[in-house]
Amino acid sequence: TDLDGFARSVLTTAIGYGHSSILADYPKAEGVMSRADEREMMMAPYLCQVKPKQVLGRRHDPQVKGGTLQQVRLQEYGYLPRGRYGVEARSQVRVIEPGSYELWQAPDVQTNPEGGGYRMIDSGTISVDYIPLSTVYSKKISMLHSMPPLLDVAYLNSEHCKLQSQLMHALH
Repeated sequence: TDLDGFARSVLTTAIGYGHSSILADYPKAEGVMSRADEREMMMAPYLCQVKPKQVLGRRHDPQVKGGTLQQVRLQEYGYLPRGRYGVEARSQVRVIEPGSYELWQAPDVQTNPEGGGYRMIDSGTISVDYIPLSTVYSKKISMLHSMPPLLDVAYLNSEHCKLQSQLMHALH
């Protein structure tokens, strides 16, 4: 996605839901020893939009470090090969804490129909001592908590439609 499309998506989500977040991520660097190796492998940081419904939970202490996040849990999907041609989308939870992350995957419902718990499939460290998540708010209430700024307009529109429908019904 180009930067204009990314910014448009973040803005429309922030207006529709009250906020939208941006996670700065970096590919897993296996076998990389130096910056020259990173350049040769064309590794670079990238931005991911995190929609409000993807945030499963957060730990935030206003007394620690000026109110920064201590932990955030994000819903995402991993795509795994299924058979020769198929692809299966499996629910995953990314737990990010300052300096580290864990990736937990939901059980396979076909091989494990009774369910069971999530299992950790990856973990590691990140090169910064904070959670690289930045949030754009349109009507902030608290950390990762907001109200849609046009909610009153939506309620007004719904009431107008209801009254218009009752009027049309009464005229018939």
